[in-house]
Amino acid sequence: MNNNGFAILRYFHDLGYDANLVLFKDDQAGTSDHFSIKADTWYFKKWNKHIIKLPIYNSYGAALKQTLWIKILLFSVYLFKKLFKSYSTEYFKSAQKKELDQAYKILKDYQFYIGSGAVPAIFENFNLSLNVFFPYSIGIEYINQPNFRKHKNSKNPITKYLANKLYQQQANGIKKAKYILTADLSSHTLDALEKLQKTPEVLFLPMLYPFEKPKKNHFSDILNDTLKIFKKHDFIIFSHTRHQWKCPDNFSSCEWGKISKNNHWAIMAFAKFLKKIKKNDAILIMLEYGEDYIESKKLCGKLNISKNVYWLPKLERKEIMELIKLTSVGVGEFYNENVFWGGVGWEFLSQGCPLIHGLHEDENSFQIKYNVPMPPISIANSVNDILACFLELYNNVELRDTLKKESKDWFINYNSHNSAMNIIDLLKQ
Repeated sequence: MNNNGFAILRYFHDLGYDANLVLFKDDQAGTSDHFSIKADTWYFKKWNKHIIKLPIYNSYGAALKQTLWIKILLFSVYLFKKLFKSYSTEYFKSAQKKELDQAYKILKDYQFYIGSGAVPAIFENFNLSLNVFFPYSIGIEYINQPNFRKHKNSKNPITKYLANKLYQQQANGIKKAKYILTADLSSHTLDALEKLQKTPEVLFLPMLYPFEKPKKNHFSDILNDTLKIFKKHDFIIFSHTRHQWKCPDNFSSCEWGKISKNNHWAIMAFAKFLKKIKKNDAILIMLEYGEDYIESKKLCGKLNISKNVYWLPKLERKEIMELIKLTSVGVGEFYNENVFWGGVGWEFLSQGCPLIHGLHEDENSFQIKYNVPMPPISIANSVNDILACFLELYNNVELRDTLKKESKDWFINYNSHNSAMNIIDLLKQ
């Protein structure tokens, strides 16, 4: 997820350690295609020799022990999903014995294992255990992640049975992992860790590798056209996070409040911001990404700000990084509880771009929790907070320049190669 493994691979090689990246069959596909290896590097040929593909999926079909009863249930779900052309159909196709044997043959001889997703459950089938497990989901994937928890409590007996079987196998695998590495200490994740009786190593994961020199002759037409738009405006606000803010029918408002990214706050704040500034030199850039981006477009129309909002298709990370270099202000996510920032936040910090992000703690509590100073982000937990940040950064170019340098310095000091070295130190213990 988010190419965390690919970032770790490159850092390890920089630091002089041999490593391979082992991908599942569904990595880089479907809704995750913009997280492909090619989308994250200008030097694919250099790194491709260190990348190995498994013949199995990162989900139910490979993770669950292949008893006859499990195979029958998985096949019934597979047929149902195939009938309705669900994107997750292949996840429920039972892995064949020859595929599992081939996967085990690929994996068995490594000295150390670092993984996420359903790897702990899959490793249970191979009698392998992880040295480091790093969850990529709030609540930990296949444990207490909100959508998965819905499956565990489903009224559909097949869905409930399979989800609980996967939960147990994932839990067993995580308990065998020597270390759990996470910076997310949200209530969902803390509840999961408590049930697993595991104490995490509270460390920052090196989620991206921003040290490549771009190949400008490989820029897409969309990137070149967007760079021209950026250069025409003095104040550019960029939000490339996934749009997730409309409460689905199967969630209560209380449940959804804990996992909504509240993207609409930034849109509402931008509308107020445009009314307060005297010039028409500011634009908001957003991506057509996430289940609610159409609703976000509708909101822009309702607020009469569409002419100041530019919508881009889902972009590759390596191209997003080029846009961030010209961005005045980066917009993160605004959860209603204390959720650590993800890839979007790290991308802005790595490029020295002032970041506005939701956070529910002060500098002192952050220092105590993570043993490092808080990064120089502008904290905002409401529409008016975001508006105030927009105005302050718009009116103070000197502040923007200061935050650019401080953000990049913080990333270098407390993430990147230093974070990768923290993982290596754990492996050596």
